[in-house]
Amino acid sequence: MKKIYALILTLSGLCSTLRAQTYDVDTLQYNGDINQYINIVILGDGYTSAELGKYSNDAADFMNGFLFSQSPFKEYKQYFNVFTIKVPSPESGIKHPRTASDCSSLPASNPNNFYGCSFDIGGIHRLLSPNNSKVATVLANNFPGYDQVFMIANSTEYGGAGGTYATFSTHGSSGEIGLHEGGHSFASLADEYWAGAQYAKEKPNMTKETSPTLVKWKNWMNVNGVGIYSHTGDASWKKPRTGQCKMEVLGKPFCSVCAETIVEKIHSLVDPLNEHDPMNTSVSVSNQAIDFSIGYVQPAPNTMASRWILDGSATVSNNVSSFSWTTSGSVLVASQDSLALDPSGLSLGNHTLKVYTLDTTILTRSDSHPNSHLDSVVWTLNKTVTGLEVAQEGKVSVQIFPNPITGDNLNVSYALAHPTTITLTLLSIDGKVLRSFNRLANEGAQTHVVDMQELPKGVYLVQLSSDDFVITRQVVK
Repeated sequence: MKKIYALILTLSGLCSTLRAQTYDVDTLQYNGDINQYINIVILGDGYTSAELGKYSNDAADFMNGFLFSQSPFKEYKQYFNVFTIKVPSPESGIKHPRTASDCSSLPASNPNNFYGCSFDIGGIHRLLSPNNSKVATVLANNFPGYDQVFMIANSTEYGGAGGTYATFSTHGSSGEIGLHEGGHSFASLADEYWAGAQYAKEKPNMTKETSPTLVKWKNWMNVNGVGIYSHTGDASWKKPRTGQCKMEVLGKPFCSVCAETIVEKIHSLVDPLNEHDPMNTSVSVSNQAIDFSIGYVQPAPNTMASRWILDGSATVSNNVSSFSWTTSGSVLVASQDSLALDPSGLSLGNHTLKVYTLDTTILTRSDSHPNSHLDSVVWTLNKTVTGLEVAQEGKVSVQIFPNPITGDNLNVSYALAHPTTITLTLLSIDGKVLRSFNRLANEGAQTHVVDMQELPKGVYLVQLSSDDFVITRQVVK
């Protein structure tokens, strides 16, 4: 997963005073490894030490009451970790220089708040932003692996801003402001109200294209109210909805185009297919059944689809309102997390078992989605005469099963051409002896059971030897 790291190059002037400042990092939600999931950090400014409890509550209220209660974030809640960093401000509140021409009755104030959050940014009263360098330093020292940052400013005055860090106040509409601003910073969405010519540019939900067949949201045309609507300030700029999207009006849901953009951003940061068993993708098989399985991060509802294919492959195409699978080879099972493979019908030699997964959510109609986010695991299966191979014909034949080991025991079967003393040794992959047995074996078939119960999962070597042969095989637990 791609991580956005702190802008350290901009901090040379602050390093001497802020270097190595560390604070308590609290976990609000943890779903998995920070290297595999999306990490949200919710910061707070203008909270004194005595108000850090309020900061934690404000952050939790935003997370539960707004962020993960609305689509499409609620469907993908399991893809996110959420953290706070408890940084106290010397004084409570947010700066208000009262320099904007549209200032309300809010009096001027200049509290000593840690991140320097202030209203009146750019001469617009509601624009509320921190000192980005201070934010970057705290993140670099305390949580450099973040993907998205929200900043809660401890003021009941209405305000917020997108930009690098989504910032919003504790006003009654704060949660909605936070989601709107997160649309800017997380998914690079444009405002769907006219914010001014200086903000007009090509974005996922803003364009000058007027052709229904060429516009970037063409797959959503005439669905859920999506069309090509003119901005009020400049009719040459178009948007997909009017008056019905959170990027224009607080309290509205994200329109289909904006929701799709957020979903595609989520998938660009998280690979849902994160587990497979056997872990070793080279597997020796006999005629005994062997289990394969996968694990993935599930949306809610679970819209993940899969195909298990033997000696073939799969592609997926977007039919605008649905996804179409094209496969070659043998499709063994569809839309299941596991497969019990019976290899008895396989010919000798190598085969491939592939499992493909794709999120088939109706929240995206992106043409690139099937190609960009089709995940797969490929196992190479080696089918031989005995499940491994016949070794040293005329002296001994060996069969070791099950491989991979599915229970507590490993069976080593061998057939001798004449009586001899044999040594059976189990070694770690780096050659350390873990088990060793000596026995006088008669002519004919023999079986020895090796206890594997207490050994961890991994790759091991089994060696069978006598005065006239040495046979070594690799097994997987």
